[in-house]
Amino acid sequence: MVQFSGFTFSVETEKGRLPEYAFPKEEPENTKTVYIEIPEADQPQTFRVRITPTVPLNFNKTLGWSFQLCLDGIVSSLWRIISRDKSPGGLLLEGLDVPNVFDPSSFDTKEMYFRPLEMTEDEEYACNVEGDHIGIIGIAIAERGRCKGWDGGALESQAHLLKGMVHEKKMKGSSATHSTKLGKQLLESQKPIGRFKLLEPVVYLRFLYRDKRRLQNLGVLPETNATPQNLKTESDSDDEAPSFGMAWNSNRQEPKRAPVFIDLTTDDWE
Repeated sequence: MVQFSGFTFSVETEKGRLPEYAFPKEEPENTKTVYIEIPEADQPQTFRVRITPTVPLNFNKTLGWSFQLCLDGIVSSLWRIISRDKSPGGLLLEGLDVPNVFDPSSFDTKEMYFRPLEMTEDEEYACNVEGDHIGIIGIAIAERGRCKGWDGGALESQAHLLKGMVHEKKMKGSSATHSTKLGKQLLESQKPIGRFKLLEPVVYLRFLYRDKRRLQNLGVLPETNATPQNLKTESDSDDEAPSFGMAWNSNRQEPKRAPVFIDLTTDDWE
């Protein structure tokens, strides 16, 4: 389990928590990064993210905390919250929240799973995602301010970009072996009922997910039959460069967002 910013995080399948390994390089500001080993091909590939307060939160001093999930650069339409009245003991993020196809003012929660990375040289069939975002499960974390009612506007999402193949040239220098994909709808469509402001700073947790063989090539895992010349080092891989922030914005640490954000539910209206 990973402890960061007062919370414990883990990525799990139905078989349990995925193994975690230290990230050996310098971190960007307000960011923590770890490697995780994805399941073997014959194991369940559907995953979820568990978030638990390291110690019980004092809700006399805070309105709560907010978490936004990001898969391969595709940001969830909603922030999920831990507050006195909403999941005070922690969150289990079983899917990515995306707008409903027929009513974009409501959202669906779609299951998440790993799949082998599919690449193409044909621009026509390549999805429009950034290669340096592939292979990363990200979580933005911020203390939340007070809320206002939701105005019913359409939700934004780029979840459609998780479909299809990635252009080979975008993956040059990357160590990613897999990508994520959205599966079946987990719950009936719902509408958000609140918006809130975030309190600074917003901090970021990155899980770099790789298969066992690639972690061995990177030197993260030992390989008993390896020789020094066939072990790839961290510095050989562009996507692990310390200057890489989070997928919300590839050039800066701050996400591209308006100052007011979507919330699922709240009782502390202004």
